[in-house]
Amino acid sequence: MANPDLAIAENEAVNIYPNPATNVLNINLPNDEAILLIYDLTGRLVLEQSLAIGTNVIDVKSLNSSI
Repeated sequence: MANPDLAIAENEAVNIYPNPATNVLNINLPNDEAILLIYDLTGRLVLEQSLAIGTNVIDVKSLNSSI
C-alpha cells in the first residue's frame, strides 16, 4: 500500500533552490501537483501552500530565519 505522505516518486527530480533562501524559495515539480508544508522548530505549521506542476515561487521573507 502506498504512503500518501510520500507524494514524490523516487524517480522524479524535484528542484528546490536557493539554499538557504532569504526572500523566495523556488520549487520545481516535474509531474504532479503537491502541497508544501513548512513547520517551525516547535512543530507548528507556519506555511501551507499548493504547488503546481512546473516552477513555483514561494515568498519566505516573512518567515523567521530559524525555520
